[in-house]
Amino acid sequence: MAYFPLCINLNGADVLLLGQGKALEEKRNIFLSFGANIRLISEASEYRAFTEADLEPRPVLVVVADMPLEEKVRISKLCKEKAIPVNVVDTPELCSFYFPSLMTRGDLTVAVSTGGKSPGGAAWLRRHLEKQIPDQTESILDWADAFRQQLRRDYPETDRKLLMKRVIDLALSENRIPEEPEILAIIESCKAKK
Repeated sequence: MAYFPLCINLNGADVLLLGQGKALEEKRNIFLSFGANIRLISEASEYRAFTEADLEPRPVLVVVADMPLEEKVRISKLCKEKAIPVNVVDTPELCSFYFPSLMTRGDLTVAVSTGGKSPGGAAWLRRHLEKQIPDQTESILDWADAFRQQLRRDYPETDRKLLMKRVIDLALSENRIPEEPEILAIIESCKAKK
């Protein structure tokens, strides 16, 4: 069954990482890039094992790696009982969420998931999609946000959804911010459609 993609704001959120190893370190770095507060519990770093009390304060997400299967099963069960999303690296049957292959450019995030069936396949697809994203996407999206605010102020009667679609289509297809005469022409054509 396919998993539903969900974008979540991790800025300032507690993420609990349990275990050790390269996979956990990679996930730690990704979570940090999204502003998460990381709590790491590892027998290697803290010289102690996970306890149920480590789920307080309640983390937004839990990721488990590189520990005995019995411990993975116990942690997964506890998280699921407490409705805390849990990812157990390389053990998909214990996961309540999968970690997608990510590509980011500024505020743009593209996530590819195969529902845990093929992380390597997801990574390949993400690399292929990454090549299709225009170079100026980050600056175009920043500009589009400001332009949308201007539309709300200056053109309340215009079909803003249609207008934004046409402006964004032009910007991304040509990999540039549209010039004022082009924008005005699009605005006029959207007014004429009303």
